[in-house]
Amino acid sequence: MILMIIVLLLFIAVPVAHKLAANAMNEKKARMIKSFADIDELFKRRNELIPPILGAVSPELREEKDLIGEIVALRSQSLAAVLSDDDKIALDAKVCGALSRLMAAAGRNQSLGAHQNFQKLRSALDFMEKEMAALRQAYNTAAGEYNTAVK
Repeated sequence: MILMIIVLLLFIAVPVAHKLAANAMNEKKARMIKSFADIDELFKRRNELIPPILGAVSPELREEKDLIGEIVALRSQSLAAVLSDDDKIALDAKVCGALSRLMAAAGRNQSLGAHQNFQKLRSALDFMEKEMAALRQAYNTAAGEYNTAVK
C-alpha cells in the first residue's frame, strides 16, 4: 500500500516538476526576447534621430562629409533589410562609433555649440545612449539567466 502511494506520487510529482521547470525556462526565454525587442525599438528611435542631427551639423561640418556619408549609409543599411540579431548588434556598434566621432567633431565646432536645436538633439542622443546601456545590461542579464537554465 505504501509502495503504491509512493509510485503514485512519483507519477504525479515528476511531470509537475518537469512542467514547472519548463515554464520557468520559457519565462526566462520570453524575458530575453523582450529585452532584445526593447533594444531593437531603441535602435529604431535612434535611427529616426539621425536625419535631424545630420541636418543640423552638415552645414557646419562640411569637412566631415565622409563621416556623414558613412552614417547615412549605415542608417540606410539598418532600414533596408531584415537583419539577424547578431547583424543588428554589429551594425549598432558601427552606428554608435560613427555618431560618437560626429559628436566629437561637432564639439570642436564653436558655432554648433551655440546652436540650440543641435544641443537638444545631442541631449536626446545622449539620453538614448544611456538608455541603450541600461537595456543592454538587462538583455545580458536575461540571456545569462536563460543560458544557465538551459544548461
